[in-house]
Amino acid sequence: TGARRVVVFDHTIRRRLPDDLSVQTTVQRPAVQLVHSDYTERSAPQRLRDLLPDEAESLLQRRVAFYNVWKPLSRRVEELPLAMCDASTQVPDDLLLMDLKYRERTGEIHVMRPNPAHRWLFFPGMDASQALLLKTYDSETDGRARFMFHSAFEHPYTAANAVPRESIEVRVMAFF
Repeated sequence: TGARRVVVFDHTIRRRLPDDLSVQTTVQRPAVQLVHSDYTERSAPQRLRDLLPDEAESLLQRRVAFYNVWKPLSRRVEELPLAMCDASTQVPDDLLLMDLKYRERTGEIHVMRPNPAHRWLFFPGMDASQALLLKTYDSETDGRARFMFHSAFEHPYTAANAVPRESIEVRVMAFF
């Protein structure tokens, strides 16, 4: 990425959970089947302020980007693969805001309005030796992609006996 500093701040293990969501924790959650990007122009700087309060204002004077490193945890992904929307096919009117309520804070993400112009990509059958790097926010406004919309999805060709998905995403902030 060319970043001069990277801070790892969070991780989540995603798998298909039973309908009883009482098994959900802050680290173990279901795969998200909603087209979204994890941050907005407002929530990314706020998250930085929450995590690095003494440095935030100084760091926000330069380019900041948030990334997710997503990978299968230990086995090949056979169900609920991760799809990403080609950022060059998005238009500003596609982006909507959604609040996320946590016990200790309220966050904000983007969700995406469907658009037939969107181009979707996914990598079927990823195994634990492979990973995806998703840029979920970029403070730079020079025309580069700023948000990576993504979602788990029910693939119509998933075998009935598919191994349940287990993936991990590690979230990092990069400072340029």
